[in-house]
Amino acid sequence: MLGPTTQPARMSSIRCPVLIPLYGADLPSLCAEVDGMYGCGSSAVSDFLVKFAGAEANHCCFIRHAGIFSVQRIGGRVWVNDLPVNGVIRLSEGDVISLGAVSYRLEFQAAAACLPEPDDRTLTSFMSHAIVAPLPSADRTTESRPIPAEQPAASAQEKSLQTRFQQELAATQQLVMLRQKELAELTEIVVEREREAELRQIATDTLLSEMTFQRSKLALQLEQHAALETQREELDRREVEIAAAAAQEKSLQTRFQQELAATQKLVMLRQKELAELTEIVVEREREAELRQIATDTLLSEMTFQRSKLALQLEQHAALETQREELDRREVEIAA
Repeated sequence: MLGPTTQPARMSSIRCPVLIPLYGADLPSLCAEVDGMYGCGSSAVSDFLVKFAGAEANHCCFIRHAGIFSVQRIGGRVWVNDLPVNGVIRLSEGDVISLGAVSYRLEFQAAAACLPEPDDRTLTSFMSHAIVAPLPSADRTTESRPIPAEQPAASAQEKSLQTRFQQELAATQQLVMLRQKELAELTEIVVEREREAELRQIATDTLLSEMTFQRSKLALQLEQHAALETQREELDRREVEIAAAAAQEKSLQTRFQQELAATQKLVMLRQKELAELTEIVVEREREAELRQIATDTLLSEMTFQRSKLALQLEQHAALETQREELDRREVEIAA
């Protein structure tokens, strides 16, 4: 048995750690009156006796030393503020210590509040039925003897104690049944909390799955947006290229129209020159007819004029060829 290392110090100024049961459990408070180690478990020799489903014989150990109160896990599971304990952990006032289905809150109370109340009936019965031995004499020749008249009273006391023990046993059995009922209720609460924890875990997993799906969907949308941006940039580039090509084509068309207008002006000029040359030829032919009757001197002049006229005719033919070429180009341009 892990018991306290010193005798209880009954001083009201000292604050003792007290474990107070929670959640309406009809359980006694556990008080560490002095420095030492307090074994906690389902064993009958434990300093702090706890009985519930899953309790180990040597469940854990509470340690009080130099104003510090700690708990050490030994054979059972221990939680402090819903966090599992592995090894030794220092406790503070207000901490919630869970030993399976049983939970306690740590408080520091005055030492006087931790002391058990004296039982007046037991004290009176003990004083009334105590056998007082006389002091030994100086020669140490006398011995104390029990008074025979008090034997019936001792038998009555034993009977009273037996009756009281039976009553306490019945009360203890009722208390055990009540604790078992409370334990069953706490077990149901624990099962319900575990079920709620499982449902919360399922909800959390579902939420994580949904968040993962949404994240994947968002990533896909971002990829699609990036692809659309790339396509838009490609379309913008193509529009710029088309606009540049259109501007270049318009420039070429303007230049071609200017060249065409210049060519038309040249053709008109050549046609005007051709008309003038035609008039000259007609005039020369008329003069030639008039000079047929002229002298040989005029004949040689006429020969010269004919040669000159032949040259002009060749030029006229060349002009005709150029005009035909211009007409052909106009047809091609029109096409």
